[in-house]
Amino acid sequence: MAVDSSVSLTSSPVAQNLLYRAASANGLRLESEMEVLVLQYREALLGNLFLEHYMSSRVSVTMDEIRDHYVTNRPAYQRRGNQVRVLHFLLADVDKATSVKVALLQYDAAVRSSLLEEHAVVPSTVSPGDMPTPLDALLFGDSPPRGVLGPIGTQFGFHVIEVLEFFPKNSFRGLDEVYDEISQNIYRTKRGALYSHLMDSLSRAYPGLDADGK
Repeated sequence: MAVDSSVSLTSSPVAQNLLYRAASANGLRLESEMEVLVLQYREALLGNLFLEHYMSSRVSVTMDEIRDHYVTNRPAYQRRGNQVRVLHFLLADVDKATSVKVALLQYDAAVRSSLLEEHAVVPSTVSPGDMPTPLDALLFGDSPPRGVLGPIGTQFGFHVIEVLEFFPKNSFRGLDEVYDEISQNIYRTKRGALYSHLMDSLSRAYPGLDADGK
C-alpha cells in the first residue's frame, strides 16, 4: 500500500489515536517493508537517546583544560596575516548609513548599545578577502585603519564600519577569541574516544552482529 506523501499527519495526539483506532478497526496493517522501517526508526531513535544521555553524563570540558590546550598549542593560534576586529553595519541607503555613522561618533554607550541591538550587529574579526573589494582595500591598506569609516557604497548597499582593534600578522589570537573553538575541539576529541570505548564495550556485551547490525 503506497502512502500519499501529500497528506501530512496531524500533530494532535488525540487525532492520531482516533485515526489509529479507525485503521485497526478497518483491518489496515503495515506492509512488512514498512514494519521493518518502523522498527529501524525505533531502534535508531532509542539508540541515539541512549548515546546522548551516555555522552552528556560523561563528557565535559573544564576551563583548565581549555587554558592548558591554548598554552600547549599556542603556535597554532598565530595570525597568518593582518586582521581587524570591527562593527559592520550594512544599510539600504546612504542617509540611513550616515545616521548610523553620526550615532557611532557620539561614543555614547547607551546609543551604541541601542544601535547594535537595532541592527543585530556584533563584533567580528575579518581577514583580507572577507569583505567586498572597496572595504578590503580600506581595512588592509598601507596604514592600520582607525575610527568610524564610511558610508561606503557597494553592490550590497552602504557600509559603515567601526574599527575596534587591529591585529598585525604574526600576533597571537587571544584565549577569549579561540575559547569556543578550543572547547569544541576538546569536546569532539573526548566524545570520539568515549564513543569508540562504548562501541567496543557493547560489541563484547552483545556479540554476533554482522556489518548490517543483524
